[in-house]
Amino acid sequence: MPASPDMLSLVREELTQYMNRKRCRKTPERYALIDAVYTIGKQFTIDSMQEYVSQNMRISRVTVYNNLEMFVKAGLVVKHPTPSMVFYEACYASPTHHQLLCTVCGATTEFLDANITDYVMSMRFKKFFSSNCSVTVYGVCAKCRARQNREKKKLRDKLGENNK
Repeated sequence: MPASPDMLSLVREELTQYMNRKRCRKTPERYALIDAVYTIGKQFTIDSMQEYVSQNMRISRVTVYNNLEMFVKAGLVVKHPTPSMVFYEACYASPTHHQLLCTVCGATTEFLDANITDYVMSMRFKKFFSSNCSVTVYGVCAKCRARQNREKKKLRDKLGENNK
C-alpha cells in the first residue's frame, strides 16, 4: 500500500537526518528513489525500481543499488534475499516483517503472527539489542506445487506407456 503524504514526509526527514549524520550529499536522485520506494507500496527488485524511476529521470542501475543499500542501513528499507534474486521493501512504519517465500517462482505472501514476534523479541542475545524482526518461511506455493505434481504425473504416465 502506498504511503500517505504524512508518512512520506516523515521518511524524507528520517533520510535527511541519516544523510546529515553520515555526511552524505542530499541529491534529487536519492529523494526520488525514497519517494518511489514508498509510493510503490510493495516489494521490488533493483531492475523494477530503476525502470519505475527512470520514467521521470535518468538514473543508473548502480545508483539505484547504492542508494537502496544506504536506505537499508538507514532502516528505511528492508532487503529480502531469495535463492534467485533480492527483493526490497519499505519498512519505516512496520518494524516486524513475516513472509512466505516460494523458492520456485519467488512469490511472497506477508503474514502477521504476534506469537513469532513476541518470541523473537523476548530473546536475549549476547552483545546485541534487537529492535525488530523479519521471519521468512521458505517453501513451495500451491500453484508451483500443483504444477510439480502435474509434471510428475505426466512423467509417470509417460514411463508407464514406455514399459508396456
